[in-house]
Amino acid sequence: MLFRSLKTKGTAEATKFFADLKSKGGVQFTASGLGYEILKPGTGANPKTTDTVTANYKGTMINGEVFDSTFDTGADGKADPVTFELANVIEGWKEGIQKINKGGRIKLYIPSKLAYGEDGRQGIPPNSALIFEVELIDFKRSEEHTSELQSHSFISY
Repeated sequence: MLFRSLKTKGTAEATKFFADLKSKGGVQFTASGLGYEILKPGTGANPKTTDTVTANYKGTMINGEVFDSTFDTGADGKADPVTFELANVIEGWKEGIQKINKGGRIKLYIPSKLAYGEDGRQGIPPNSALIFEVELIDFKRSEEHTSELQSHSFISY
């Protein structure tokens, strides 16, 4: 019963959030429903889903609650970027990260269906829309990467 209530609440909150976001303007939307804002354009080529990317990010719920961040998690209180295969993350990241270039920064407004859907994730209720601010530090084409890859709990699926 509680789980069903959380699902319903997540759906209602996300529906209102995206309606407000669309009326606000300044945010672009893809056919899948992903919203994004380019905060800082980068340079060069864009990554593909087959690439390995290195990024810093902050993930928040639509109420502003931060659930994960690499921007200030290093031993010295500075950024601690993660490296991962873009193919192994949530759909909203796969689609959104391809919109920026190396050195760019983007804000992703990810509907539940492109995040963790009806099941949610530890600390993320079912049907939750998520917001990520992502700085793309670098990426390597799939044939170039041979280094260790990290799995990060809130962006991988």
